[in-house]
Amino acid sequence: MVFANVLSMLDALPWWVKAFPVFIFLFLLWSWLRKRPPEPSYDGRQYLFTKTEWIFYRYLAEAAGEQYLVMGKPRIADVLFVRKGQTRSDWARAFSKISSKHIDYIILEPFEGRIIAGVELDDPSHQRQDRQERDIFVNNAFAEAGIPLLRYPTASSYDAQVIAQDIEDAAFDRLGDSQ
Repeated sequence: MVFANVLSMLDALPWWVKAFPVFIFLFLLWSWLRKRPPEPSYDGRQYLFTKTEWIFYRYLAEAAGEQYLVMGKPRIADVLFVRKGQTRSDWARAFSKISSKHIDYIILEPFEGRIIAGVELDDPSHQRQDRQERDIFVNNAFAEAGIPLLRYPTASSYDAQVIAQDIEDAAFDRLGDSQ
């Protein structure tokens, strides 16, 4: 009986009053959709390296010769990995420290792709406290992993023979006589 009374009262209402909840729903849906963040947009970089990094790369490539392969900007997580046997949260914390950091270059043995050494070019930004803390972390991580990390301060020119000797020393440290 009460339900029938309610239905008869609703029938007596004008159409626009009955449609009002639908309009409110549509307005709220429109507002929510409008507030969604826009899709990200991207532009391509003109260069992979800064001018200073590119100048050094050319010396590094000359020093590596055909005996070694030089690649640029590898993510540290592509060079190092977190050891097994840790709790999931410890593993995640350790991985997050290396997943978004990069080094400037990596030297590889070209036939099998074995990692010889990482290379960092230290520009003046490495004098900042935050960069020094990052450098200490990266140095320790590479040392713990047994991968030599060569560091060179930025300069107007470099001695390719000195760099070549550093690469040879790193290769011997990393691979021993098997190179």
